[in-house]
Amino acid sequence: MSYIVAFVVYQNGKQVYPINCWRADVKAGDAVVVRQETKGGDLKWARIVRTEFLNWKCRNYIECRASEAIFDSLGIRLPVPTPTVFGACRAAFVWEHLKATGWRRHHVGRNFKGAFSWGNHLEVANIFFRTNGVDIQLIEGSNNPALTLDGGLSFSLNLSPRAVRHTLSHSEINLFEWVIEFADAFKANSGPYDRFMKPVGRSDKRTEEFRLKAQEGRSVGLYEALGGAGGESVYLGDGLYLGPGGQWRGG
Repeated sequence: MSYIVAFVVYQNGKQVYPINCWRADVKAGDAVVVRQETKGGDLKWARIVRTEFLNWKCRNYIECRASEAIFDSLGIRLPVPTPTVFGACRAAFVWEHLKATGWRRHHVGRNFKGAFSWGNHLEVANIFFRTNGVDIQLIEGSNNPALTLDGGLSFSLNLSPRAVRHTLSHSEINLFEWVIEFADAFKANSGPYDRFMKPVGRSDKRTEEFRLKAQEGRSVGLYEALGGAGGESVYLGDGLYLGPGGQWRGG
């Protein structure tokens, strides 16, 4: 999955294509090198039109900035190692920060990818990571009722009225950076944390543009851009599929 999706145009082209982007430091107007898995792995120059937080699963992806590669008679040569991943673009980036700053990691139920906790004499904070979101729970006191007997962590909205479920798709802000900001603020006991407890994002992964195209039956171009072929539906994650005729359906 790619939390950040870059919409790009290729050299001398006008059509805009969505591709995976694992670089948190790129923006609209940047020139990049794209690996076209839909074209046999070819490397192509492209310019970013915009980036959005969608958490899609595209086929093609950004290898690096164009300024980091070499363009010569041999074609496009990538730097070694190639900086395909940079910054807070994956949950693993947040996990590493939490572990490095002392948060305790827990095993968790199958509905979650991971969970962390931190407590002081005033409050306990639990952070749960889902495939398409992050949940934060604040509990008054020094005890953590979410802890299970085997050292795991269970999520329940009934444990505390102060809980929020954030969604990665359409978060409008980098939710991974935001969670790090919350974690650091909580550990430093620099509340209140009200601004972190207002839900962001929505579960429908379609952009407004593709929502309108779907209503008009014109999502075929998106199907091809995401690597669809052979009549099989393209999986975007969280039970959302796009069929070859432009139909969206749940799993």
